[in-house]
Amino acid sequence: MNRNLSNISSIILRGKIKALLSLFILMLNGLGLYLYYDTIPPLIASHYNIKGIADSTSDKFFLVELFLLSAFITIILFVLAKYPQIHNHPFKIKKEYQPLVYAKSADLLYTLALLINLYFIMIAINAVFDVNIINTYTIIMMILLPMIIMFKHLKYIYRFKD
Repeated sequence: MNRNLSNISSIILRGKIKALLSLFILMLNGLGLYLYYDTIPPLIASHYNIKGIADSTSDKFFLVELFLLSAFITIILFVLAKYPQIHNHPFKIKKEYQPLVYAKSADLLYTLALLINLYFIMIAINAVFDVNIINTYTIIMMILLPMIIMFKHLKYIYRFKD
């Protein structure tokens, strides 16, 4: 059996671990909002410029909206990961490699869900505890890291083009 096809189970396991971590962070974010909501100041920083300086504020309910948004995005990514055959890949994939590409695609979606939940909990921690953990490098990584991961994924699956 081809070496690429033999590691499908490890790719699936890695994706499931990322999914569980993502759900744990999402629940931690919700629990933290529930426990600390009354201690959050009425106005919180809601937007940061490229230097990591807050340049806009919102009502504290914005954190609840952000949590609901992250939960919604997580659900969508998990559903897409569950049914990878509906993904719109940029090319036709060789039939014998479809299980591998589908496993890698699901892993990519779980990775993105994990990153999104990490980013949202960073914003919540920043607002709830009034700490300055968002800086220029954090903002650059929030933009570049998902792009790098997606390009790496496309480069990987391109080998299995029909």
